[in-house]
Amino acid sequence: LLTNESAINYDIELLRFYIADKKKGKRTGVQENELKPLHTSGNTALVAAGTTSIIVVALAKFTIPDAKFLGVQLLEKNGGRHLNLKLSNRWLMKARLVK
Repeated sequence: LLTNESAINYDIELLRFYIADKKKGKRTGVQENELKPLHTSGNTALVAAGTTSIIVVALAKFTIPDAKFLGVQLLEKNGGRHLNLKLSNRWLMKARLVK
């Protein structure tokens, strides 16, 4: 559920899902495993000003180890309003079945 309370449209450039390490040590590379969506439903191009949009994304079955998190990035075209969301395995275990 995306709500745009600003007076400017939010043009979506990229919706990205990845699994990454929670902590990064000094002088170590960051390893991210990108997850490709199997199916996407909803308007993934624009969230108009003052409106709410629902985007449903289906991903392949996966698990998240304790030292990692699921990252969701939503990037705006030609702008600086980027959304980052970090989800641990605990949040996925609370998910309900959609019928």
